[in-house]
Amino acid sequence: MPINNFPLRLAEGITAKLDFDYACNRGHSFGEYHVHGVVNEILCANIDPATRNVRTGFAHPAIQTEGNGGRKREIDFLLEGREPVDNEICIEVKWAGSSHCKPENVLLDLCRLQIIKAARPETECVFILSGPEMAHTDLFNARIFLAGTNCLLHRRSEALTQGTGPRVKSFLLASNPDHSDEIEVIMPKLVKRLPTIPRSVHTTLIHSTRSAPQCGRFQTLVWTIGAGAGES
Repeated sequence: MPINNFPLRLAEGITAKLDFDYACNRGHSFGEYHVHGVVNEILCANIDPATRNVRTGFAHPAIQTEGNGGRKREIDFLLEGREPVDNEICIEVKWAGSSHCKPENVLLDLCRLQIIKAARPETECVFILSGPEMAHTDLFNARIFLAGTNCLLHRRSEALTQGTGPRVKSFLLASNPDHSDEIEVIMPKLVKRLPTIPRSVHTTLIHSTRSAPQCGRFQTLVWTIGAGAGES
């Protein structure tokens, strides 16, 4: 079961904190590291430190590649239990509008989380995309996000519709009829940075009407990663 419903708390809390910090003239410091601080605040405020621990820049064993003599591959956050039986939460964060928030890097983060989910199905894996409204629009205009049954993630507009039901999507990396050209370009980068390539990425968009206002300066979208049948 999700711990304290963290994905929804993150979806609502990050945008609210960005709006508050902007009103306090802190917008000049906004970026991925700023969001990391907000995520850390929300996580730490919702756990018992006697039983759980927040770790940043965690080199998860499931995403390490053989023969990689450089820096170990890391995920942004790990919420771990102090007892082995406790479920973990793994989180990756992207700031929309940054030079690092490119479609191939979004897909890389999703693949890392999918690999972790396959290795440890009890782990809750979460991907966060936060940033200015316009930057979200620009990112989702990339071809890999464009409409089609097999596009990567739900488009931003789907988070603005009424209702809070789950929006589930499976993005095929093998035999994707809508995005084979884009995947062919991105695939060499994934091969270099992943121990294996999942056949598909399974996401559920976490949505509440409060986390996706009809208009606003900032937007935060949160997805959880589901275990796909037969994934390696």
